[in-house]
Amino acid sequence: MSKKDFLLEIMVEEIPSRFQSSAVDSFANLLISGFEKFRIAYENPVHYITPRRMVFGARLNPEIPGFTEEKKGPQVTAPAKTIDGFLKSINVSRDCCNEKVIDKKTFLVANVVHEPGVATDFLDVIVRDAVVGIPWPKSMHWGPKMFRFVRPITHIMCVFDGKLMPIGFDEIGLQSRDFTTGHLFMHRSDSGESLHVTADIDVEKIYAGNITEYLEKLREAFVIVDPEERKRVILQSVSAVESRHCGVCVEVPDALMNEIVGLVEYPVVFFADIPDKFMRLPEEAIIVPMRVHQRYFPTRMVDSQKLAPHFVFVANTMP
Repeated sequence: MSKKDFLLEIMVEEIPSRFQSSAVDSFANLLISGFEKFRIAYENPVHYITPRRMVFGARLNPEIPGFTEEKKGPQVTAPAKTIDGFLKSINVSRDCCNEKVIDKKTFLVANVVHEPGVATDFLDVIVRDAVVGIPWPKSMHWGPKMFRFVRPITHIMCVFDGKLMPIGFDEIGLQSRDFTTGHLFMHRSDSGESLHVTADIDVEKIYAGNITEYLEKLREAFVIVDPEERKRVILQSVSAVESRHCGVCVEVPDALMNEIVGLVEYPVVFFADIPDKFMRLPEEAIIVPMRVHQRYFPTRMVDSQKLAPHFVFVANTMP
């Protein structure tokens, strides 16, 4: 049977930028490990992260073929309690086991038959284990809930083969849905009110059946899901700023760029001036606060390389 599209989005309250890259890699690896554990064939896995959402997409085989697995047990000379524990764990009798010599030692082995199944029987546990298993450097629980995550989870979207895939997180009062929403501030309902995914009214729902459709529709809703695309948008905008303001170049350190990419879902670049009275300060007294505290890009004069009385910053909304 041909593979079907699987799409998962975990919406969160502002994931710290410094945690994002390793967290989404771990999330994707945990999901893939789950597919492999339950022998769900997959292809084309992709994952993305923004400050507010972790996203995974792949194509999965909806059917799991039956197979026979050889289980190696204890040595035949092991205590009866050990052998009984092995037999109980795989639900077979001693008569169903064979003996196999490995490195001059004789072990019990059993052929365990796994019946054919369907992927939807296991996706709930795979997703839950992946969400819980992400190794955050710091995590929190919220309200009366003891469930821990980097920040409160506000919404879960999970779709398989174009249909809602039920995923339950009863401990935080959430069930998966088959829709998401766009930018927190710029994606608005017809009433003009801001949309919050946790609201049950005035929410403009975005439906998508696969990762390609999801990326396109989120882009229309002012969310660029792919961090590399957000980075390209910023760099292109910075180049445009330099073209408009001849004689000025923008300093874009990699570490600062990566941090800013993790702070915005829809980057908009602005050019601003520094008042003359501040330009009399030592250069480091101007640059360090801009980079470290405000996440601004300093500028320099192209000819002299002196600090220019301008800076560039990236906002998460259009003016």
